[in-house]
Amino acid sequence: CTNTEDVTVTVNPSPIMTDITIHPSGYACDNTMYQNFGASLPPAPGMHYNWVAENGYVWAIGANGQYCIVNFNTPGDAVVYLVINNDTTGCGIDNAFPVSVSSAGNINPEVIYFTGMFICKDADVDDYQWGYDDAISFDSTAIIGANDQNYAIANPDTVNKLYWVITNRGGCTQKTYYRVPGSTTGIVNVNDQMDVKVYPNPAAEFINVEIEHAGTGNVNISVTNMLGQRVNNTLALDNKAKIDVAGMPAGCYMIDCYRDGIKIATAKFIKN
Repeated sequence: CTNTEDVTVTVNPSPIMTDITIHPSGYACDNTMYQNFGASLPPAPGMHYNWVAENGYVWAIGANGQYCIVNFNTPGDAVVYLVINNDTTGCGIDNAFPVSVSSAGNINPEVIYFTGMFICKDADVDDYQWGYDDAISFDSTAIIGANDQNYAIANPDTVNKLYWVITNRGGCTQKTYYRVPGSTTGIVNVNDQMDVKVYPNPAAEFINVEIEHAGTGNVNISVTNMLGQRVNNTLALDNKAKIDVAGMPAGCYMIDCYRDGIKIATAKFIKN
């Protein structure tokens, strides 16, 4: 006797792969800071970008996620991932860019503004390149011809532009801001955000999330694994939420809190 049963399976399409077209050379020295990464296209409607780094640190992410800034503070093989998620289906895909970080120590020059010019205070470098990032998106622009130790500009737009200089000494390239991202409205700086409490941590069945000093308005809480895949999305009530994590595999997870599409807080927790 043979029994048959029809099963309907819905196969959702994967997000469209987007290339990482903005990136450094693929080689960096220890303590290489503020490297720009960017996707070839902004996220399509219904799609969500997330940036994740192995053996690196995602310092900041632009307003719509197309661009980000990554630090490399540990020698070894690093990988930067652009993770593309469909917010409706939960399907995801990622693209990776490898970076080899050498043990050669990098310099960290200082940039000041004085008498109508930006000045890199380190004169002992091989070359200079001045430029700026858009203060909201982190799209990066090199200023043609600005290759001296000083860059003269009478009225710099320090509200909408984050000015920087890229220096090279002995094969080690460094990027130094006049104003580090995080001090301008719209910047997502994971070290300069509102406090968020996550407890218990580690957790087995549920976590409580509380965002302090977040003001009024809805806060969306996103839980992602270390591959950048979103595993939970919850709306906080009065800046608080209780999230069921019992069904999640053991490991480390990121808690990202958003208001109006802008990240305002982030934290990690361990699932037992």
